[in-house]
Amino acid sequence: MSRDYVAIARQYADDVLSGAVVAGEYIRAACQRYLSDLQRSETDPGFDYRLSADRAAHACRFIECMPHTKGQHARAVNGRVPTLVMEPWQVFATVNLFGWVDADGIRRFVYCYIEVAKKNGKSTWLSGVCLYMATADGEPGAEVYTAATNYDQAKIVWSDCAAMLKKLPALAARFGAHQTIYDIKFAANNAVLKPLATDKGGSKDGLNVHCAAIDEVHAHKDSLTYDIVASGIAARQQPLVIAITTAGTDTTGVAYRERTIVTKILTGQAEHDRYFGLVYCLDSGDDWRNEANWIKANPSVGVTIPTDYLRDKAAKVALSPTSESEFRQKSLNEWVGVRNGWISISEQWQPLADPALRESDFVGCPRFGGLDLASRNDLAGWVSLYARQEPGQDRVHWYAFCHQYINEKSAETAAQRLAQQAANRARESGNAHYPAWASAGWLTVTPGNTTDQDQIERDLIESNRDSPFNELGFDNFNAAMMAGHLLDDGVQMVDVPMRVNPLSPAMRWLESLIADGRLHHDGNPVLSWCLGNVTVKPDANDNIFPRKDAPELKIDAAVGLIVAAARAMLWVLLLAVCQMAWMLAQALSLRVGSPWQQA
Repeated sequence: MSRDYVAIARQYADDVLSGAVVAGEYIRAACQRYLSDLQRSETDPGFDYRLSADRAAHACRFIECMPHTKGQHARAVNGRVPTLVMEPWQVFATVNLFGWVDADGIRRFVYCYIEVAKKNGKSTWLSGVCLYMATADGEPGAEVYTAATNYDQAKIVWSDCAAMLKKLPALAARFGAHQTIYDIKFAANNAVLKPLATDKGGSKDGLNVHCAAIDEVHAHKDSLTYDIVASGIAARQQPLVIAITTAGTDTTGVAYRERTIVTKILTGQAEHDRYFGLVYCLDSGDDWRNEANWIKANPSVGVTIPTDYLRDKAAKVALSPTSESEFRQKSLNEWVGVRNGWISISEQWQPLADPALRESDFVGCPRFGGLDLASRNDLAGWVSLYARQEPGQDRVHWYAFCHQYINEKSAETAAQRLAQQAANRARESGNAHYPAWASAGWLTVTPGNTTDQDQIERDLIESNRDSPFNELGFDNFNAAMMAGHLLDDGVQMVDVPMRVNPLSPAMRWLESLIADGRLHHDGNPVLSWCLGNVTVKPDANDNIFPRKDAPELKIDAAVGLIVAAARAMLWVLLLAVCQMAWMLAQALSLRVGSPWQQA
């Protein structure tokens, strides 16, 4: 009896979001995306896709007819080899990839990136997907490639496909399968399934790719293989480029590139309706030694991967610390040695947004600013932090407002990039949002090829006259001249060097404000994007410093916020000292006023 695969996918999403299934941030985001898209498909006329239960079930049933070929699951029972029974997470992936279609019945998703720890059954599932795309997808002359940088790696999934066909003579006969050492041809639909490697001789031009499956993409030294197959899909109506991998170590490689794209889509920092992704990993701050967290990277734990297997590997780490990196990378899907994202935009930052906030409502409140002029060719500006004690609250709350500028040339270049991406259905890059942000008033565009710092200076002076800064922090390395002008105009300028101290304490203080729900903002997408681009790697003393993983991932507004926090935090400490002195004076019956009232 066939299973209700759409119901299984829905239940998986519900269980993840309810906490019944333990999952990390990115999987929760993927499940929320699925449920939101289901709602949009019923209520939003502008949403182009709907979920076809028949299309989803057709692919799922096919994959579950595939026999196991390796290990204990491949042992015959009563003369029959057990077939694959997909785990809920695999059903969820399959329903998404093959169930979503547009009004013409064309599949929605073209790109797919799945990251999961080893031994979770990803290669077996991927082999089933490849055979489906070659035979049962209804594509005449389908070309399906199992791609890698070297031929031996490329043949792993292909060999699994061949082994499956060998155990399914009826399927092989139905599609006229003929296997050689180089490929598998299917006479019934003129299709071919073959391994493809960039280290193998022969031209790679002229590929007409219906499906490309790239296993363990983290091992690729460059993006050549991925880019070759991705450029070969143009002539196909509903192609699929699917990369599946465990974590790696190279943040400059194609795996981390695609991972970054997917995580930004999932966390709302980028949009791409035709890119599907799942990233199974521990959340930032999770203790990797805690067994309860392991399921976040191992959705098939207890089925394809025994819990004792992970326990034994963890026990080995205790005896041999040199094996820690391997365990955390391969079994917990952690990019060991890679900087982690600083703040979760979807789970920590966005819930603190209040679009009703207006900076003009905070005139007269203590105000601290951070000025960042790191680039004349891109983002520059300042961020303000206002302090206000709300009625009924015994602690001060803080409110962030962002002012960022971009030059006209950079905005035009971003607009051209966005148009080209739309035409090619290319992957989202991030700063292509500049034109939309400028139109919405979140970003000020200045004339010319460089960002006009004179305009920033004029606007700052005017802003200070309306609501004076207690202090405006700046980096003397890149803003000394403007700081001098502002100081002459009465702005209280304070040099904040770009060093671990004072930035690390300021970042830790911001983390505590966010955790307490005492840092609020108006939802400015420029600030949110910059914060989402900040990566950190704690040192031996748990100090952190704001960094970025690529030049196009700007963090200027985030640095402005951190600089403002560096000054505001010292003011809070001084206020606390004054408060203690005031309490001591009260105890001595001295008449003094509250330092908060004085501030």
